[in-house]
Amino acid sequence: MRKQFRGAMENPNLEYFGNIVIGNNGDITLDELRGLGFDAVLVSAGAQGTKWLGLPGEELEGVYHAKEVVYALQ
Repeated sequence: MRKQFRGAMENPNLEYFGNIVIGNNGDITLDELRGLGFDAVLVSAGAQGTKWLGLPGEELEGVYHAKEVVYALQ
């Protein structure tokens, strides 16, 4: 998985901001993040396995396991 992640990070159209807290008391607010002008924003949490967090909306279209995202970016 690390190899696939490193490969995805080589994509010149991708900007990675890791280990940040998004929220009113975080490193950046959601409004500030939206204001950066990205076409898409990926918010992720997890590890190598494919586990759900039990959050509302996990079953919605466009919600994926991190593993699926990393492999799709290659």
